[in-house]
Amino acid sequence: MEKKNKFFLILIVVIAILLGIILGLSFSDYKDKSINQTQNVNINTSSNSEIPKINLNAASQKELESLPEIGEVKTKRIIQHRPYTNISQLLNIVGNKAYQTIKDRVEVK
Repeated sequence: MEKKNKFFLILIVVIAILLGIILGLSFSDYKDKSINQTQNVNINTSSNSEIPKINLNAASQKELESLPEIGEVKTKRIIQHRPYTNISQLLNIVGNKAYQTIKDRVEVK
């Protein structure tokens, strides 16, 4: 009889642990979804504000360095390759990741 009680006790503990894991995973999924919705709202509201574009042919080193993904080295490479006729020329100079990040924030005049 005692073995039967131990077995049921162990079974109850295992079920409780599994139930706790399932509930924990469900809660973390809910938490992640709410964070993503908040991030989407922030992204959408920030894109409504008009950010002045930086002219690649006339921008100072400080202006270019203010762009995301663009540091001192990439800024110097941008300046060395002037003049630009279109912004797609920037792709070969700064790389795809940086280009995708800044393409809407720069222009060529």
